[in-house]
Amino acid sequence: MKRAVKQALMSAYLASGWTPVRDRLYARLGRSRLTVLCYHQVTDPANDYSTVGTAAFREQMQFIKDHYSVVSLTDGVAALRTLGIAGRLVAVTFDDGYRDNAAVAAPILQSLGLPACFFVCTDLIGSTRPFPHDLAQCRPPQEHLTWADLRSLVSAGFEIGSHTCSHADLGVLPLPEAEAELRRSREHLEQELGVHVRSFAFPYGHRRNMRPDTVAAARREYEICCSAYGGHNTAPIDASNVRRVVISTGVTFLAFRAILEGWPILRRNNPYRAHPETSQQTREPEKTAT
Repeated sequence: MKRAVKQALMSAYLASGWTPVRDRLYARLGRSRLTVLCYHQVTDPANDYSTVGTAAFREQMQFIKDHYSVVSLTDGVAALRTLGIAGRLVAVTFDDGYRDNAAVAAPILQSLGLPACFFVCTDLIGSTRPFPHDLAQCRPPQEHLTWADLRSLVSAGFEIGSHTCSHADLGVLPLPEAEAELRRSREHLEQELGVHVRSFAFPYGHRRNMRPDTVAAARREYEICCSAYGGHNTAPIDASNVRRVVISTGVTFLAFRAILEGWPILRRNNPYRAHPETSQQTREPEKTAT
């Protein structure tokens, strides 16, 4: 019953005529609107709450291609730095660095001519070491991207961004360690890939994972810094906190359309949370070394 009511409300929201009025108002004010989508994995079966199935992902990508201006993250942020001609812009991003990003998602994006940015944790590239959130969920081993995969993504025209070295929670990490994670991940990516890395996404991406001092540190290393607690961006944008909407298994196609149009009730925050034990280890590494 609750699901049926929510679907009815979303359908009414999309049919209300409010969103075209809002877009015309933004156009008169010269305010472009950028929605940044955040994915983690695209694979079948989509049996994890942050994984999206292959058919659903293709349907979503076809929809944004048909109804929005799909731009790279860099171009989208650049378009919103100042007031100007309004546009309905969408950018696609991926977090962590799972191998299905290159094996499944990238070919779909290429077939549709869509750009994307892949935020990766450099210490886990080509590794069998699990992500902290996979450990917390007791997930089976997941394949990670390799450096060869990342070079192929760069050759295909995709953007690569940093997600720290180890998927560190920058809300609890001491500032010197946070600065090292931010700097070393960028330098490693640039050395291996031969590209200028301009963007960064905070692991977990909640407000509590983004202390003012670590946000400032990230801005010293990167031109664009992304959160993942939901919401849209309008000009003039705050490049130190580009808001993103996490798309997960439970997002139906109707909900996906409503999210793009600013549906205000649906939960849009990042489902991943730092595991308490991981946070404690991050705060006190010397006590866990033995």
